[in-house]
Amino acid sequence: MLEYLHIRNLALIENMELDFSPGMNVLTGETGAGKSFILKALGFLLGDKLNAEMVRPGAERAQVEALFTLEDQELVLRRELLAESGRSRFYVNDVLRSQESLRELRARLVTHTSQHGQQQLLQPAFQSRLMESVFPQPELLAERDALLGQLQQVSARRKALLEKQTDLADRRDLLEMQQQEIDKVSPEEGEEEHLEELRAKVRSQEHLRKNYEDALALLHGNDGPGLLDTLGQFERLIHNMSQEDEALTPEAEAVAAQTGETVVPTWCGMCGPMGNCAVYAFVKDGTFTRVAGMKEAPQNKGGLCCKSHAAPQWVYSPDRLTTPLKRTGKRGEGKFEPISWDEALKTIADTLKEQKEKFGPESLGILSPARRDYSDYLYPFLMAHGSPNYAHSGICAVQLFFSFCYTVGARPGPDYRNADVILIWGKQPVYSGPPLGTAAALVDAWHRKARIYAIKPSLEADGGFATDWVPVRPGT
Repeated sequence: MLEYLHIRNLALIENMELDFSPGMNVLTGETGAGKSFILKALGFLLGDKLNAEMVRPGAERAQVEALFTLEDQELVLRRELLAESGRSRFYVNDVLRSQESLRELRARLVTHTSQHGQQQLLQPAFQSRLMESVFPQPELLAERDALLGQLQQVSARRKALLEKQTDLADRRDLLEMQQQEIDKVSPEEGEEEHLEELRAKVRSQEHLRKNYEDALALLHGNDGPGLLDTLGQFERLIHNMSQEDEALTPEAEAVAAQTGETVVPTWCGMCGPMGNCAVYAFVKDGTFTRVAGMKEAPQNKGGLCCKSHAAPQWVYSPDRLTTPLKRTGKRGEGKFEPISWDEALKTIADTLKEQKEKFGPESLGILSPARRDYSDYLYPFLMAHGSPNYAHSGICAVQLFFSFCYTVGARPGPDYRNADVILIWGKQPVYSGPPLGTAAALVDAWHRKARIYAIKPSLEADGGFATDWVPVRPGT
């Protein structure tokens, strides 16, 4: 029986004492009067957990103390909740005890029933406990529990065997699938060793390829001149020196003999008749092999584009026409046969003569794509034929030059190397010129932080390093 309850510093309760009389004791009050705190304090005393926040602010600890009468003996229980750590201590008759002993005492001291406690009567487990509590033969209940335990063990073993059976089935399916994959491959004896040898060879080839690439990089250079360029520059230098000092002629010939190449100063005409780059052409055993820029030339200063470097391919291209061809099929079929120069000249002369007799000499006209070495022969030929019809292609920059000359008297060129703002509008200065050296000048302008604006539909090389690229949409 609970006879006395003392609560200190728990939540809103600073200090409260309650005495209980024999029989029924009733706590009444309005909602919020504190009835639930009294029940929480009693529950805390008998083992429930409370947070350190339940300690009254400013207090070091909360304390709940009660006096019970159990089997004609007085039992004093006290439990404290520390505010700093949230830990609790339990005392029985002023002796510190464990939480285990508290759980043993609780069932003997208090029976707690809520307002819905009667619902336990509807639970089969509670009904079973009530019946077993009054059963006259407890040994039968013990035997039942033992048999139930054995049944549970057998059920657990059966479940384990079923799980093992499932695992074995999955393992079998995996092994069968792997066996099918192996059968598809159909390995042979010693195949693994053979594959290891192949892998070693591949690794060796990869190492060899890397060494090959490194050797090529040394020969041709990555970001700078390679051994071939350096050797070519040395050969050109000693050749130029021998032109000025005959005493160096033996040395120049010795260097040429070592490389097996002859250096021929010339100019590149791959871009047309204007703005030609000064180059050194290398000839070995009578074959044009490569070109290199002439650094002492003021126009290109040693720089060359990809078209210039492709000059040997252009000269020795298998598609280059080396003999006259005569069409044998219909126009557009692409059927031709080689003929001699004499036959070709006679065919052209007969055709021109026939055309002149039928339509007059003015029926012949020449549209020249650009001024070449053979341009000087076109005018006399037209004069001899009797036709004045010579014209230059309208798609060439020559028309632009003529316009400048007629309006301002000369052709002004863009000053890429000194301009702080460069506007590129509908032009491809990197791919087409003149002026010569535009690409290098734009790169220099980019390095010195000049503002470059490219206005064109497609992103090209100049737009790649432009400050802003304005992709104009065609048709808008």
